[in-house]
Amino acid sequence: MINYRKMAYKDWSEDSFVNLQRQLEDEQRERMKMASKKVRVNTTNYLDSHGRSPKGTGLWMFFRDGYQYDLFANGNLVAEGYGTYAEVKAKAVAKAKELWITEIFVGS
Repeated sequence: MINYRKMAYKDWSEDSFVNLQRQLEDEQRERMKMASKKVRVNTTNYLDSHGRSPKGTGLWMFFRDGYQYDLFANGNLVAEGYGTYAEVKAKAVAKAKELWITEIFVGS
């Protein structure tokens, strides 16, 4: 990868602009692929602790990492809210797509 910021003005050629444009187009394509991917909602931790699938009304939390010991560290919390599971899950999936996360974990 060429570091275009360190290149002097005289070093810029038509090929460098073409390469930069291709690189930007590739990055844009990759972002579009990530945005169109489905977000998987992992319920295994919830099932293990509660013995049933998540449903109903309550305080729901969705995390980017499934490890229960460090839930709130380093921006691990993707979304939270009080309401039905379906409502809060929809908000969490939308937020995960914004953050380009492909899997989130349920907590309550």
